[in-house]
Amino acid sequence: MTLLLSLIHPQAIIMAADSRLTTTLTPADPVTLEKMGDTRIEYQKTNKLFEVTGVGCVTMWGDLTRVGLKVGQFLQSTRPADVDDLAEKLLTYLKEQIDQSSNEDIGFHIGGYRSDGKQVLFHVFYGRDVGPGVDPKNNPYKFEKYDHSDFLALYNGVHEIADIFIDFLLSLEREVGMVKWITQHPLEKAINFADFILRYATKLDQTIGDDIKIAVISS
Repeated sequence: MTLLLSLIHPQAIIMAADSRLTTTLTPADPVTLEKMGDTRIEYQKTNKLFEVTGVGCVTMWGDLTRVGLKVGQFLQSTRPADVDDLAEKLLTYLKEQIDQSSNEDIGFHIGGYRSDGKQVLFHVFYGRDVGPGVDPKNNPYKFEKYDHSDFLALYNGVHEIADIFIDFLLSLEREVGMVKWITQHPLEKAINFADFILRYATKLDQTIGDDIKIAVISS
């Protein structure tokens, strides 16, 4: 699984991601495709954080096995005019790449600055909405782009352990304003906070792991 955390600090946008790719493998007969033997899980290292020079940064979560390796190539080949254009290009990219019959979520955090100096944080994804206000009976898969520039923090990572961990973080936010407190302190503390969050999560679940990557985007 993946755990992403993006923070908006007055001095910069901080974007963090783990680097572990989890693959479930089931041996199968090459002719009949019938299962042969036990399913096993393999862990590999992959890149989930991509800096786009002069524009901002992209982190990705979800079904990386299908498009993960192509995203870096796409970002190297595209020439976005600004962070808004980058978000639109990634939304188009998903629509062109995703097999909608698979119903496997995938998405991106996109952070950067507009020409007027405004900090911008987008969430572009293929999947379903999440949160307490979501109607489970009317929550279809869709392509979506949300502007979360008014958020202090944005995370993604769909897993039982990650949800428990983030619920704990959110409870701290409700009780003592943890995220707001961090983002009002020096930038170095906020960077260390993002690093701590992901490294602590790796201790709770082995599917989150390997190198923690952090990008700091300033105007």
